[in-house]
Amino acid sequence: MNQLNIYSSPNSARSAASNLIIYGASIAKRSKILSEIDQLDYLLRTHGSKNISENDVKNIVMPYVFEALIDSIRIGVFFENYIKAKLLLNHCIVHNIDQSILVDVKLLLKDQKKRPLTIDEVHKTSNFEFDEVNKVITNKILKPTTLSYSLILNKPAYRKIHEMEEVLVTILNEFNQYRNRLHLHHELSYVLSSKMIKDVKVINEFIDDAINLAVK
Repeated sequence: MNQLNIYSSPNSARSAASNLIIYGASIAKRSKILSEIDQLDYLLRTHGSKNISENDVKNIVMPYVFEALIDSIRIGVFFENYIKAKLLLNHCIVHNIDQSILVDVKLLLKDQKKRPLTIDEVHKTSNFEFDEVNKVITNKILKPTTLSYSLILNKPAYRKIHEMEEVLVTILNEFNQYRNRLHLHHELSYVLSSKMIKDVKVINEFIDDAINLAVK
């Protein structure tokens, strides 16, 4: 998302938002934990976490554990895209402010770390311009990079935009922490828990609802 054409019109923003959600969902749905949760759910319901055979642990449970890291990344891709889609639909910027270009954008940069910036706010500080040669929109105070997932997921002002419930935000933060967790025992304990099943069902339901809205 390094081009700024998404800010050219409401239609461009809506199209970009829809594409972000659909693409993010296609990535998340490839995760083993989302696409094959019924198998693990059945195993836990019929055997309980304490009575699973070594063979089932090896052949059914461990593949989920080995995919936990990449699955958490895939799920994070969807929700990062979803929140950025919501920002676009609310006429807000998803790109980072570049303080190195203009000194007087320091306050704008500070604000962006706390709350969403609107397109109009940025435009008042630095005009969006059309590059005739490359046929793209540019703005000298916007970086090619976009806002971090952790920021837009957790900051109160950003949460007012994405409106995700507290229980879902908590689950997503836990999934996000898996990237820094290297303890196999912890991963196995979580995979073999009713909490994990509930968490994944909450995530799956949210993604399905988001897809339905995006394709309307």
